[in-house]
Amino acid sequence: MASDLVTIRRLRLEQLQRLCDEGKREALQSIIATYSTKELRTLCGGFGVPAQSKEYAAYQSKAGYSELLVKLLDAKTASNAGAEFVPMTSTASGRTRKTKNCNLRLINVLFSPTMAPYLADLGDEATRKKRTVDGISPFWEKVRTEFMSRKQEYAWIRYPDDQVFADFNLASPVAHSGEKLQKMWEKLGLAYASVFSQFSDEKNCDADLSACAGRIDVYYLRRWLSDKPELLSVVVKASRDTDVGQQTRTYLTKKEDEGERLMKSIKLAYEVLAVMPAADRGSEIEHTIRRRVHRYSKRLKTLEDAEDRLSMNL
Repeated sequence: MASDLVTIRRLRLEQLQRLCDEGKREALQSIIATYSTKELRTLCGGFGVPAQSKEYAAYQSKAGYSELLVKLLDAKTASNAGAEFVPMTSTASGRTRKTKNCNLRLINVLFSPTMAPYLADLGDEATRKKRTVDGISPFWEKVRTEFMSRKQEYAWIRYPDDQVFADFNLASPVAHSGEKLQKMWEKLGLAYASVFSQFSDEKNCDADLSACAGRIDVYYLRRWLSDKPELLSVVVKASRDTDVGQQTRTYLTKKEDEGERLMKSIKLAYEVLAVMPAADRGSEIEHTIRRRVHRYSKRLKTLEDAEDRLSMNL
């Protein structure tokens, strides 16, 4: 049985290598697309690559294994032409685990002049679903390329005088896949939306930091958006029939009483929960949002009870 599996893997690799050597990319990608994640991982293993190890964590998805397999085939084609065959690695250091620096660097990348022409794609459903033949998002692959680049603008903290960021170092990017970067951004957006209504109208950094409940990445995003409010709709998107972005802009320009703000906060929180990805159900983000809803509801009831008592005394 084991020998049969080895034979199947060898025959498949020979077929794929032949297509790669002949430059038949479309046929190559079409065949690769028919394989399961497990089969792709096994094929990568045929090159002696420990695809399940931490060193290759950035590739551990169907799209990632497809990308890695094509790179390995290309490297073998090059070696057949006289170049030395060097197995692919995700990064020289082998680090792929997310660090506290990753989200801050990602914010720098997404809000950079390079990515500015593409930011509208974040809110476009058709663009978000667009994939290449090997299952990769063109937008997030571009983000990944920028994220891994050596551009100095991505490595500096935008607010160096704020001591909150003193221990951050954005100069050494971790080799995340485009898919991982997309998930990181979506989770950061949910965390930001869940606390948005608590931010100060007067750009009070201390109050904003307190509202972020220890999330320095959310606070960093807040600082960026305070300087560039036109980017707010990129983070707080419309959901269903309600234009959440318009609601938040209205809140910024109009001072409302506490009861109205609490009701709007509760509504916004439920809208965030309604569009939350299934993978985030039961996560700390969801628990944080629900705790805030509970606190807002208790405060709203206190205000209503006080109003009732006042009307009875009139």
